[in-house]
Amino acid sequence: MREISRRLRSHHEAQHAIADLLSIPDHPGPGHPSSGQRPPGHHPRGPVAGGGQRPGRAPLVAHLPGESGGDSYGAYFHVPFCDRLCSFCNLNREKIGGDPVRVFSRAREYAGVICSQLEECQGHPFFGEGRVEALYFGGGTPTVLSPEDFSAVLSSAEELFRYSSQCEITVETTLHNLDGEMLDTLVRGGVNRLSLGVQTFSDQGRKVLARSGDGERAFRRVAEIRKNFPGTLSIDLIYSYPGQTLEHLEDDARRAIDLGVDSVSFYSLMLQKDSPLEKSVRAGAISFDRTLETEEKLHRRFLSLLYGGGYELRELTKVVLPGRDAYRYIDLMYGAGSVLPFGTGAGGRVPGKCLMRPQPGMVMVAPRSEAEEAANRLLGTLQRGIYRPEELVPEILIMARTGGLSLEKSQLGGIIRKHIERYRSEGLMDAVAPGEARLTERGVFWGNNIAVDLLRALLSPEASFNPTQKKRKEKP
Repeated sequence: MREISRRLRSHHEAQHAIADLLSIPDHPGPGHPSSGQRPPGHHPRGPVAGGGQRPGRAPLVAHLPGESGGDSYGAYFHVPFCDRLCSFCNLNREKIGGDPVRVFSRAREYAGVICSQLEECQGHPFFGEGRVEALYFGGGTPTVLSPEDFSAVLSSAEELFRYSSQCEITVETTLHNLDGEMLDTLVRGGVNRLSLGVQTFSDQGRKVLARSGDGERAFRRVAEIRKNFPGTLSIDLIYSYPGQTLEHLEDDARRAIDLGVDSVSFYSLMLQKDSPLEKSVRAGAISFDRTLETEEKLHRRFLSLLYGGGYELRELTKVVLPGRDAYRYIDLMYGAGSVLPFGTGAGGRVPGKCLMRPQPGMVMVAPRSEAEEAANRLLGTLQRGIYRPEELVPEILIMARTGGLSLEKSQLGGIIRKHIERYRSEGLMDAVAPGEARLTERGVFWGNNIAVDLLRALLSPEASFNPTQKKRKEKP
C-alpha cells in the first residue's frame, strides 16, 4: 500500500490516471460541460502529439457512420470567447472586447462558421432517423454572441437535428452576459437548461476569482432568472479558494438552497498552470496554503448542507433536487453513443474515433480503442457514487483483455466485493442493499481516487494503494 500522491479533484484527472494505467494515448475527447473553473478536459483539449491523430480538411460528415445515429446521440458547440477572463481559467478561450463594432463583427463571423458546419451535414444518413438527445453550448461564454446570432445558430441546429421528445439543450453563461433579451431568445430557441457560472456569492471570493459584481447582486440575478426561466437551472460553485472561510462556504450552500436551483455543481479550486490566479499564488501575491484536511472539511460541510436541503448526489461533483435535472448530456458523454463537435476547439466522438476541430475547415481524428470506451463507461458509472459489482464486471473484463490480463468473470464479482468491504471499513462506503454500496460523504470527497484505486487493484494488483492514506499537505 503506497501513499497517495494527490487527491484527484475532477473526473478528468481520474480519466488521465486510468489512461496511464491502461497505456491509452491522450486523445482530444468529447466536449464536456464546464465546472465553472473548467479544468483541462472539461472542454475539448487541443491536438496532442502522438496518439495517432490525423489532421484533415474533410468535413465532419466524412467521419460519420453511413447510417442513422440511432436514438441517442448528442452535440457539443464551442464558443471560445469571453468578455471577461476569470482568474482561475486557462482554457481554450480568448477575451473579446474593446471596439463594439469589432466585437460584433467577430462574434457574427464565428456564429456563421457554426451555421456553416451544421449546414454541411444536411442530407447525411446519420441524421435521417436518429434522434438527438442533448445539445450543449460551452466555452468560453456562449452568450457573448448577440441574441440575433445565437438565434441563427439555434435555428440551424433545429433544421439539421431531429430532436427527441425530451431533448435537453443546455447553454453555459455568466450572469452579466444573460440579460432579458438573451434569455427570451434562448427560451424561444428551445433552450431548456441553463448552467450559470456563479462560483461564489462571497464578495471577497468574487474578487479573488475575478467575477463581475458583488455577491448580493449575483444572488438577485439568479433569483430573477429562476423566476423567468421555465427550464432547468444549474449553478456552479467553487470551494477551497484563497481566503475562503467556513462561513463563506455555508453562506454559498444556503443561498443555493434558498434560490431553489435544480442542481448545484461544486468544485474544489484547481490552480491551472499560467492562469492569472496561479501566477499570483506562485509569485506570493496571494497566499494559498491549503491542506487536504481543510479541503475535506469544507467539502463535507457543503455536501452535508445540500443533502439537508433536499438535494441528492448525481455525480461526484453535482447534486440535484430529485427529478429536477435529468442532465442527459453527461449520460451521453459516458455512454456509447456519438457526440458531434461544432465550433473551433470543439471535441467529440463517433464509434471508434475521437474527433477534434482545432480550426475552421479542419477535423482531427484519433482511434478510440475498445478499452478506452470501456474505461469511459466505467468511470461514468462510478461517478454516480454507487458501486454494484454486476455493473462493473463487463467493463473491467474488456479492459483486462485489452491489456493481456486473464481475469475470470466468475471470480471478479467476489474480488470487487472484497475491495468494497475494505472501503467500508475505512468509512468510505455504506452498504445500502444486497450487492450494492454507496459512497459516504467522506467517500464522495475521495471518489475519483477510489475509482482509480479499484481499477489499479484489479488490473495491476501489485500497485494497489489506499486512496486516503496520509492526508498530508499538498500543493494547492
